[in-house]
Amino acid sequence: MKFSNYLSSIENVSIYPVITLILFFAVFVGAVIWIFTRDKEYISKLENIPLENDNFINNTENENESN
Repeated sequence: MKFSNYLSSIENVSIYPVITLILFFAVFVGAVIWIFTRDKEYISKLENIPLENDNFINNTENENESN
């Protein structure tokens, strides 16, 4: 039996794609609003996290010394 046969046997199955689209759109709009409402300093700090390897190395060394 094909997968489409299973879907056709479900009542009101046509609502699921609409719900999925609305959910995706809401999450996307929420993420965009969250990004644009953040402080510029906070975003700049997040942008530089991958470039700050020294801080990560120092924190790792400090954790190893305390054990």
